[in-house]
Amino acid sequence: MYSSYGPEVSDVNAKLVGLHRQYAAIWGMSSQQGFVGCWQVGTDVGAPGDTQGVEVPFYRYQELNAENAGVSFLWEKLYELINSANQIIASQAEGGDAAATAEAMFFRAYAYNMLVTLWGDVPLVTESTSIPRTDYTRNAVAEVDGVIDSDLVYAMSNLPVVGAAKNESRINQDMARQLAGEAYLRMGMRDASYFKKAEDAVTPIITGGKYELISARYGKYAAEPGDYYHDMFRWGNQRRSQGNMEAIWTFEMEYNRDVNGGTIDNPQQRRNWVPAFHKLDGMVNADSIGGRGNGRLRISNFVKYGLYEKGDIRNSNYNIRRVMWYNKPGFSKEVGIDAKGFLVDKDKGVRNVTPTLPQPSTPSFSLCFWGVSVIHYILRKYTSNCNNRFTIYRELYSIKQEHINQNQN
Repeated sequence: MYSSYGPEVSDVNAKLVGLHRQYAAIWGMSSQQGFVGCWQVGTDVGAPGDTQGVEVPFYRYQELNAENAGVSFLWEKLYELINSANQIIASQAEGGDAAATAEAMFFRAYAYNMLVTLWGDVPLVTESTSIPRTDYTRNAVAEVDGVIDSDLVYAMSNLPVVGAAKNESRINQDMARQLAGEAYLRMGMRDASYFKKAEDAVTPIITGGKYELISARYGKYAAEPGDYYHDMFRWGNQRRSQGNMEAIWTFEMEYNRDVNGGTIDNPQQRRNWVPAFHKLDGMVNADSIGGRGNGRLRISNFVKYGLYEKGDIRNSNYNIRRVMWYNKPGFSKEVGIDAKGFLVDKDKGVRNVTPTLPQPSTPSFSLCFWGVSVIHYILRKYTSNCNNRFTIYRELYSIKQEHINQNQN
């Protein structure tokens, strides 16, 4: 168990915070920088860029097996999360804290839902294990689903309402309802009765009046150029307390310079999608273009050119940056421009130009080149009608924020 809480809090509360820490360790993993790319590469959303390696079998499927570092890591960490949750549940069995039990059951249901979604039949373990075992066998999906269902029913009934948890990132009833909706939709593929349970689970979120789709500028950047979609994903605007009334669960992390232990490991989401500007002539890394990226992933041509209709705010210039600017002081190089205005090698286009930037001692300016680079594309789950504004805020309990900056063409 891990916790940043001091000794003045109860043991069960410290252990619950430990579950959040274990969850963060999954999505903050950096020893395999391409791990978070496993979820998009090879799909209609993402294509491989300067890959790290762990994500390669997820688009070259003949290489995918149980020994893949991403596969084995996730399997191990999900069962660690389950084991910790089992400890808390057992400790509260006789007259214990119902809300604490519910929060632990939420995480156990989360882990098992992901396991059966990805692996099908998996070992079902509902008691804490303290000694090594080698006799595990797989349980049928329906049996595991029974535990997920039971855990989420308890969680939806015993967790605090939104705004009443110990802090806004702790689990509340609506987070459990959203997870239940997702899990029941999956279960409905084998038993249609679960479709009604999914509807019943999420209806209180829809009708409760506590959430709304953001449709106007808000927050600390409202006076700056931008749009309301961009506002939701900017630092200091993402939480409910900061005005984001569309979010159900914003998993909180802070810079370690501000909060001791505020970041678990070194999350690689932005580095996966942000281009490796430091490898491009005329470019230097900057916060305004996403920091020091590695370009492990590229946004797909489908998203770049086919997904959004004209006027879709997700495709605005504030959310998909289609013009980049040289920003390295003193840079000068002859390059080519093709018939569509895109940057190409010298003598490979219809004409050559020589962008030249002054040294810092003189008034600065930049020469733009054309390309497609996404600054804040937020991966959102599809509805049955792709023209609808789909959102993980309403369809998933977890906000998996992906700041996507594709590699340059």
